[in-house]
Amino acid sequence: MNEAPFNVLLDHANRAQTQGQTKKAASLFYQAAQKTTTREKDYVEMLAGFRRVAVHEKRWRTALAIDWYRDDKRGQSDLIKSVPLVDQARTLQAWADSSGDPQGHQRAAALYTECGLLAHAAVCHERSANHREALNLWNRLAHPLTKGGTELYVAGLATFNVARSCIELKDERGAHDAVVNAVHALEEAADRYEQLGLREKAFDCYQVLIAIGQKTGTFEHTLEGYVNAIRILSQDQLRHYAIESYENCIVIAAKRGEHSAAATLAQQLAKYATKQNMPLIAAHAYQLKAEMWEGAAKAHEKRGAPAELMENALLAAVATRARLGQFARVGALYSALGKLDLEGARVSHYNRVVPRYNHQQDLAVKGAPLPDHLRLGAEFPDVWHVDLLEWEQAGSASAACADVILDRSSWSEITRRRALLARLTAQDVDAAGEAVDSDALLRLTQALGELELYCILSPLERLFQHRNAEIRSAVVETLSRFLYKRSFITLRRALDDASTSVQERACHSIESLRFPHAFDPLARIYREASDAKVRVAVVQALARIDTSEAAHWLLGVLEHDGQAERSAVVEALVRARGHQFAQIARGEIHNLSPHGQEAVRTIFTNRGERL
Repeated sequence: MNEAPFNVLLDHANRAQTQGQTKKAASLFYQAAQKTTTREKDYVEMLAGFRRVAVHEKRWRTALAIDWYRDDKRGQSDLIKSVPLVDQARTLQAWADSSGDPQGHQRAAALYTECGLLAHAAVCHERSANHREALNLWNRLAHPLTKGGTELYVAGLATFNVARSCIELKDERGAHDAVVNAVHALEEAADRYEQLGLREKAFDCYQVLIAIGQKTGTFEHTLEGYVNAIRILSQDQLRHYAIESYENCIVIAAKRGEHSAAATLAQQLAKYATKQNMPLIAAHAYQLKAEMWEGAAKAHEKRGAPAELMENALLAAVATRARLGQFARVGALYSALGKLDLEGARVSHYNRVVPRYNHQQDLAVKGAPLPDHLRLGAEFPDVWHVDLLEWEQAGSASAACADVILDRSSWSEITRRRALLARLTAQDVDAAGEAVDSDALLRLTQALGELELYCILSPLERLFQHRNAEIRSAVVETLSRFLYKRSFITLRRALDDASTSVQERACHSIESLRFPHAFDPLARIYREASDAKVRVAVVQALARIDTSEAAHWLLGVLEHDGQAERSAVVEALVRARGHQFAQIARGEIHNLSPHGQEAVRTIFTNRGERL
C-alpha cells in the first residue's frame, strides 16, 4: 500500500486524469481506495473519479463494482448491458431484493438460468413466489446430484428445496418423497463428515434436519437434528448456544404434545447446566422436567391411555418435585396417583402416603432460563440456500466479494470497501484466465485475507489447490486470521503437502488459531500427527484456550506423552494466563505421576502462582 495520505493520492489521481494519463490515474485511484478507513463522504467522492477512469478505459466490470458499492442504480443501468450475464443477473437481483419487485427477480432468474446457475435462479423464483419454476430448477439440480452419490450434502440440500417447493404447491406426495430422500442423504452425509472429523459440516446437516422437521411437522426429524446439534455444540464448548438449543427443542416438543421427549431433554439440560456450574439454569430445567411429566400424565388421561402410563409419568414428576423441595406439590401428585384405576395395593399405598405431606410447603425454586443478554440467537441460517449458492459459485472470489459488496445491511463500510478491492483484483485474475501469473494470485490471496469472513473460505480453498507452492503457502498463512473450524480442513491438508514450506507455514497458522471451539480439530490434528513440530504447534494453541476441556487435555499430555510435547506444554502454560488450567491442576495434581506433578509445579513456580 502506498504510504502517501489519501488526499495526496486523490489530488495526484485527479491531476493525472485531467491530463489524460488514465493508466496512471487508475493506479492512483486504486491506491487511494486501499485507504479503507477514510471518511465515507471522501471515499465515495474518490470512487466517482475512479469510475470515470474505468469507463474511459472500458473496464465495465470495475465501474459496475464501484456502482454496487455506491448504490448508484442509475450508473448500474448505464453499464448493465456491457458486463457479463452473471453480473447482469446479480445486479437485477439486487434491485429486486431492495424493491421487492417480483418481475425483477424473474428477469434475474432467466439470466442465471442462461449462465447455468440453477440454484441462484431457483432462489430468485422463490423470492417472486414462482414456486412451480423453482421446483423445476431444484429438480434439475437434485436429480444428477442424487444419482452421482458423491456429494451427499449438496444432494440433500437440493432435495430438501424440492420438498419445500412441493409444500408450497400443495403436492403432498412429492413433498413426502423428497423429504425421505433428503433425510436419507443428510443422515449419510453427517455420518461421513463425523468419521472424517468434519463436525462443523455434520452440524450443518443436523441444522437442515431441524428445518425439515419444522417445515413438515415431523417431530422425529426435529428431535434428531436438535439432539445431534446440541451434542456438537456441547463438545465445542459453545455452552450458551447448546443451552438455548435445548430450551428451543423443549418448547417445540411441548407444543407438539411430546411431553415425554420434552422431559427427557429437560433432564439432559439440567445435567449439562450442573456440569457447567450454572445452578439457576439447572434448577429451571428440573422444574421444566416436572411440568413436562405432569403434562404427559394429563395427555395420557385425555387420550384414555392405560392407567399405568399415567402412573409412570406422575411418579417421574414426584421424584423431580421432591428433588426441588416442592413437597406440597408431591402430596398433590400422590393424591392424583391414589385416584388412578390401578391394582388395589398400589392405590392403597399412594393414599397412605398423602397425609405425610398435608402440612408441607413448597420451597421456592431459584431457577431461571438462559438470560436474554446471553442468548446468541440459536436460530439457524437457511443453509439449504446459502451452502448451495456457495457450492454453485465453485470458489469464485469475484462472486463471493460481490455478495459482500451488495449486502449493505450486514457489513460495515470498511468490510465492503475491502471486498471491493478484492473483487477488482479477482476480476483481473478472471480476465487473465490460464495465463494469470503468480503475483496476481498472491495479491488476490492478500486481498481476501483482509476480509476475514466465513464466506471467503471457499475462494481460499480453491486457491490452495494451485500447483504453485508459494500460493499454497500464502493461503495457509492467510488462514491464520480466519477463526473458523472450517479453516482446519485446509490446514490438515497443508500438513501433508509436498512442499516443506507449506507444511511449516501450516504449523505457524495452527498455533495462531486459539479460539474455544477450535479444541476438537486441534485435538484431532494432534492425534493424527507423527511430526513433533505439528504436535508442538497444537500444544501452543491449546495452551491459550482457557476451557476445562483444553485444561484436562493438557494435563493428559503432561502425564502420558513424550518429552518434547511435555516441554512444549510447560513452556506454553508458563506464558499463558488462563484460569482453567490452574484451577483443574490444583484438584488433579495428587492423581498424577511424579513426572506429571513435577511439570505442574514447574508451571506454577514460573508463573509466580501458588499451587
